[in-house]
Amino acid sequence: MDALKNVLVTGSNGFVAHFLIEEILKSTQNIAVYGCSNHKQPSGQHGIEYYECDIADIRSVKRVIADIQPDQVFHLAAISNPREAEQYPHSAYNVNFMGTVNLLESLKSLGKNVKILVVGSSECYGASLTQISPPNKIKEEHSCEPLNHYGMSKFFAEKVASKYCNFKNLDIFCTRSFNHSGPGQVEGFVIPDFCKQLARIAVGAQTPTVTVGNLNVIRDFLDVRDVVQAYMVIISSGKKGAVYNVCSGEGVTLSRVLDELIRMSGLKNIIIKTDKTIYRKNDVRYIVGDNSKLKKLGWDRNHSLHDMLQWSYSYWTGKMQE
Repeated sequence: MDALKNVLVTGSNGFVAHFLIEEILKSTQNIAVYGCSNHKQPSGQHGIEYYECDIADIRSVKRVIADIQPDQVFHLAAISNPREAEQYPHSAYNVNFMGTVNLLESLKSLGKNVKILVVGSSECYGASLTQISPPNKIKEEHSCEPLNHYGMSKFFAEKVASKYCNFKNLDIFCTRSFNHSGPGQVEGFVIPDFCKQLARIAVGAQTPTVTVGNLNVIRDFLDVRDVVQAYMVIISSGKKGAVYNVCSGEGVTLSRVLDELIRMSGLKNIIIKTDKTIYRKNDVRYIVGDNSKLKKLGWDRNHSLHDMLQWSYSYWTGKMQE
């Protein structure tokens, strides 16, 4: 029998981590799964041992790493909302960048081989995205020129991860993850914002008006179930030091996303109200990734845009009925 492997998921209270932990427990044998976050363990998170840990505090991180002695680490802990990062840039760099330094420095000292997935963002590409237009897609080889604090903090984390790849005992893989969604994603992201408003209208808690930002932008959306499958494939089969786009490879306008959600809701005579105050600064019109490098590892998309939207809207209608 293979030796027991210890798997750590940082940011284990987060949206994606919830699905990732479920998938690890379901798909991998002879493991012990650990989670860490700077919040108390949420109810209903079973099958893992949980640590409270401030990723921005090196002493806290070293304590957890020394105790767990992980063989694999999925590093998801982050301030993940670009608007929050713009409002609190110090926190964004402290968590997203210095948190990654703290983690890798702690793992370097273990003296054992560790596989680490550092989850990044398509926001790293920044201004490079302005050079891409349909039907082209952005590849990992494109330059990174972040336009906001979130993208910059994630880019710094990716660059420091490449430095730590020089240590023989650290096998580090990085992602540039594009938009993804599913049940449990918090407000402040476009799909849950649309779903919540429509679900509120459906139960009479809101007038039949959906407030939106810029619906003309084109985005690349992936179901969270496909995202966690990608993370598991990368950490098991990826090339040390490599960066992988995690994306659907298909572009869709936000107006189409909203139209499809309205059709799913069955609601009639919905008024669309544009609020330019929620437009993102330096917003890029077209963001679609090339996932061919990821597909070469054996990954493929299993859930359509329709699947993801239906799943997300059902989640929010359920919440309105609680």
